[in-house]
Amino acid sequence: MKHREGVRMESPEVREEETEKIEPSSFDQATVHEVNRGRLLMVSEKGGRTENQDYALFDKQADVFVVVDGMGGYDNGALSAQVVGEGIIEGMKDGLHPVKMHHELAAKLREAGVRNGGAVYIAGRIEKKKLHLTHAGDCSLLIVDRRGDLREHIKPGRVAEGIRATDPGRATQITVRIENGDKIIGLTDGITDNTEIEVLQQVLKQRDIQKALRTVKEEAMKGMETLEGNKDNITLLVYEIVPK
Repeated sequence: MKHREGVRMESPEVREEETEKIEPSSFDQATVHEVNRGRLLMVSEKGGRTENQDYALFDKQADVFVVVDGMGGYDNGALSAQVVGEGIIEGMKDGLHPVKMHHELAAKLREAGVRNGGAVYIAGRIEKKKLHLTHAGDCSLLIVDRRGDLREHIKPGRVAEGIRATDPGRATQITVRIENGDKIIGLTDGITDNTEIEVLQQVLKQRDIQKALRTVKEEAMKGMETLEGNKDNITLLVYEIVPK
């Protein structure tokens, strides 16, 4: 039986990257990047807060990504997210054990002047047909197959598992298979707390990725307006695996 080929991400601007690291753009200025295994899109905005304390980073050479959320209510959320994000990328590239990586990052937070703040994250490294994930806290990840069906859902954990200057927290590791046509979707809780997973699946099936992103942003902001809404930053990473 033949499977219907899924919709690929398309954008008015597609860049062949010359730099090793890619950072997110705003939802309205999204760029699809040509990377090792396919196409990458990263967007991040302050959403319902006055400052963006989310962070995301992709290392093209190592095929490693991270999505980070600075802990709300603590000092230096944006700085903490950046320190943790950059450290996770380097640690995963070097093959550090998560326990050692977390202890080193707690020390780096203190060195950066963070007293009690920190960050949660989800990170992945692609190796052939495997995605090696490390995560701590309430960021989450979806893998949607070429037909748009949800195949994997790494659900949010507890914020207490994240890395703080005063506590290294606790990481969880998992390895999942990936296939051509899969979309790997990393999210902070500003999106997942305010948007149904089924809505995200349907929206990200759209060929017009700019329109899809506007819808994701609108749905998240709409959710923040409700009594139960989480007024937070919004960050989204989409890595589509495309056969070479």
